[in-house]
Amino acid sequence: MQNRQSQGAWEGEQAQMLLALCAAVLLCWMFFDIFVYWTTWTLYWLWKMVDFPFIHAWAGGKINLLADVANHAKAVTLDEWLEVMNATSGILLLFLIPLVIVSSWGLAQHPVLPFRSKRLVNIHTLPGLVSRFAPSVIPVLAASGPDGLMNDTSPSNAWALKPEEFAERYNLVQRKVLDREAARAVFEEQVGDVHDGLLDLTPYERALLAVFGLQVFLNDRKAATRLLDDLNRSCMIK
Repeated sequence: MQNRQSQGAWEGEQAQMLLALCAAVLLCWMFFDIFVYWTTWTLYWLWKMVDFPFIHAWAGGKINLLADVANHAKAVTLDEWLEVMNATSGILLLFLIPLVIVSSWGLAQHPVLPFRSKRLVNIHTLPGLVSRFAPSVIPVLAASGPDGLMNDTSPSNAWALKPEEFAERYNLVQRKVLDREAARAVFEEQVGDVHDGLLDLTPYERALLAVFGLQVFLNDRKAATRLLDDLNRSCMIK
């Protein structure tokens, strides 16, 4: 059974982000003069840090512009502030250079890169590598195609139906009333025939029963895990 992300949770996160954005815009509008002052003050000192003699003629004009705007922050309009930001905010890119260099160096030294790994690790080879210490992925690997991906669109691997979708598919609701007998028939058909003792169980069903018995009745989780891992590994035997 596959799980899908809750639509309500996703919409709730979007609403929170939108409210936070609206709150930030409202605060900037209410205290616009303070916002103008601190943005220009920050850029002013960043430009002061790079005010070297050979670029003083260029940087000095921006420093003076920022100082003038900060001193008259209460009289600055939104258009004037945007114009000043467009003229002076390029200094922020300069301080991103060390971050880019450090990030590039860290990426080049990362051990999982193909040219540093001793084996090829990608989406096609990863299931086989993981199956050595995580046998639970072996059934998926055994049912996958030659590319190592389980691109199976059969009904047994389809998305789980919602109750409304299930009732609509099997026509279980008549005149807004649930047909209980029809629903019982559909459920019993999906469950399968009634077992007449242990002899009617298939080998894998007996193994699963033994796993649950070890866990529930004997409280031996380690033995149950070993048996379940052996059952998963048996899927690779073809």
